[in-house]
Amino acid sequence: MTPLINTLIQIGLFVLSIYVIGFIIAIINKIFYKLTGYSKAFIYGTGIIGTPIHELSHALFCIIFRHKILEIKLFQIDSEDGTLGYVRHAYNKRNVYHLIGGFFIGVAPIVIGTALLTLLMKLMIPEVFDGIASNINEFVDACKESFSFIEFFDMIGKIFITFFKGATNWLWWLYFIICFSIALNMNLSKADLKGTVKAIPFIIIIFVAINFILYYVSDTAYNGYISVMWIGGMYLLSILLLSLLYSLLSLGIAFIVGLIRSIVK
Repeated sequence: MTPLINTLIQIGLFVLSIYVIGFIIAIINKIFYKLTGYSKAFIYGTGIIGTPIHELSHALFCIIFRHKILEIKLFQIDSEDGTLGYVRHAYNKRNVYHLIGGFFIGVAPIVIGTALLTLLMKLMIPEVFDGIASNINEFVDACKESFSFIEFFDMIGKIFITFFKGATNWLWWLYFIICFSIALNMNLSKADLKGTVKAIPFIIIIFVAINFILYYVSDTAYNGYISVMWIGGMYLLSILLLSLLYSLLSLGIAFIVGLIRSIVK
């Protein structure tokens, strides 16, 4: 494939996939709260775990990209605008490193939330983690030469089955409660998305430059880079899909709660 096509694939895997899955998660979470009647029990009950993780994710990348943190609120109740937490930060708009950091700061809740849930799965229910890791590795190996939608949907089905096989372990249920709280707070706000916009042109330029420079400098280096990016992108996409699965599970709970509320009424 040409450097241009490879660049577009990399942008799709490492940038577009985060936006798309983040957007879907935001819609799912909005439906969740609507179905549960915007219950404060759910909002605060899940928020007390998920909101601090959400805000600390922003703060972590603020530190990495040298943004100045002006104020941070990890969790608050009954704010005037309904905001559960926030991080206010400042940066130099002429500093390219600061601008690129805006993307990572904005999408941090999805990246860190997913990474944390993956780590907790490894620690709490290792047998489920190993099974899902095997599903992902099998998919990546099958798609090293080219992407296959058949293999992709087959992997999703296997991950779903593998995840629920762990339900016989009580730690699975504890993990589910934690992941339920984190997943409901991984959605990206308008402010989060707004902060990423200025970084996109620079990220695209970096992808274009690396692909075209390596392509014309060294075939070996270029092929090695493409291989690493392809495998890394597949792993990222697979892990992001796990986050989407967690949100879908929370939506299933919302339907049950909504059904109970309608019966009671």
